Amino acid sequence: MLASVFIGSIQVNAAACVDLSHVLARRDESNEVLLLQNFLYEKGYLTATPNGYFGPGTLAGVKAYQKSLGYEQVGSVGPMTRASLKRDTCTASGQATKPSTST
Repeated sequence: MLASVFIGSIQVNAAACVDLSHVLARRDESNEVLLLQNFLYEKGYLTATPNGYFGPGTLAGVKAYQKSLGYEQVGSVGPMTRASLKRDTCTASGQATKPSTST
């Protein structure tokens, strides 16, 4: 099932490439948190409704995702977790990728 949530006039879908620009942690609130939550929700790591706020449910979901990767379960989304999210959602699995340019 594809989760689709609106924040303001922005719609974020779990099928989107999850390429986060910075570390996300508890109490953050942003469209990037919503993008993360939609991914976690679609994969079964988050049971709460995605809302863009990094609360206890998102913390637990991030830890579960980190555990599935064999990472330390810190709960914040640092460089290694961000890279894994990007790899899992922005590459050959049918997700959009940035076009390569040749010179």
